[in-house]
Formats: sequence, C-alpha cells, structure tokens
Amino acid sequence: MKTFNRNKEAKMHAATCSECGKNCEVPFEPSPDKPIYCANCYEKEYKSGFSKTAKSKKKNENILDKLDRIIAILEDMKSEREG
Repeated sequence: MKTFNRNKEAKMHAATCSECGKNCEVPFEPSPDKPIYCANCYEKEYKSGFSKTAKSKKKNENILDKLDRIIAILEDMKSEREG
C-alpha cells in the first residue's frame, strides 16, 4: 500500500494548464494524455464537477486520428486493386 508523508514537501513539476495555458507547478509528474489544471482552473472544474469536455475532446481527437489512418489504409488498398 502506498503511503504519503504529509510533513515532507512534494517535489513540484513544471506544467502548463490544459484549460487556460498558464504555466503552473504540480506535485506529480505530468502525463501528456491527462489534463493538468492550474489552481484557478482546478477550482472551477472541481466546483462544476469536472466537466467531461476535456476528456471527451481528447478521446474524440484520438478517434479521429485513428479513423484518418484507417481511411488512408483503405484508400491505399483501393489504389492497389485498381492499379
């Protein structure tokens, strides 16, 4: 089980807020596939129940990227059959 020492200061990591674009620091290693919020935006999101728009937008972008790759493959296959 992971335990945390609240008396020990956490190492802070530089990050950019996914909502407003401002530089901020977070007490964990940022992950490129998850949104990071500055204190102000975090508070807004927390109070609004963490809207799913950021997560949904990222998922939609990933799906569209995959669809673009599938379409490109299918177009290549069609060209090979016709050529």
